[in-house]
Amino acid sequence: MVRRQGWILLNDRLTAELKWVGEGTLLVGVCGEIEADTAGTVREVLVRACDQATQVVFDLGRVSFIDSTGLGVIVAASTRPSQKGAEFSLLRPPPSVLRTLQLFGLDALISDMGQLDP
Repeated sequence: MVRRQGWILLNDRLTAELKWVGEGTLLVGVCGEIEADTAGTVREVLVRACDQATQVVFDLGRVSFIDSTGLGVIVAASTRPSQKGAEFSLLRPPPSVLRTLQLFGLDALISDMGQLDP
């Protein structure tokens, strides 16, 4: 298992941070907007994370906007780990992103992981 971590420039509008925070737990943070132009890149990062970790925590704390394409990425990522017995959760969505998650019932994926200090 390759354990890379740190900030990665995904494109000119989006960066991601990968950080191992415990045995098998990978924290994936994204900074920017998750929308039609960036969703494929975010999907690729999450798929790789889900393939490497037993628990993936997607930190939305620096996401400024998410559209329906981004929501689709979250839905796909949330079902992928369960096929391997792994877990997927969301962390720290800002108010505007939280409202969008609530509208689509995805707020159930939000974890209260106070022990993590992203």
